[in-house]
Amino acid sequence: MGRQAWQLVEGYLETLDDQRREVFVSCLLEGLSAPEVAEVTGLGVLTVYNKVRALRRSFRAWAARQEGSS
Repeated sequence: MGRQAWQLVEGYLETLDDQRREVFVSCLLEGLSAPEVAEVTGLGVLTVYNKVRALRRSFRAWAARQEGSS
């Protein structure tokens, strides 16, 4: 990941609460499966899938706003 891309991801991570940050990092950056993240976090597997889907949407929208404001 390039420096600029990493800075964008770090900026987004700062906007998240602890639980959502943990799911984002675990699934989308580290590549853990939803069942693995559910086991670690104590969340239900379907909850993890829903959070990942919402986080992807949220990140795309957030990143588009950041790039638009540059």
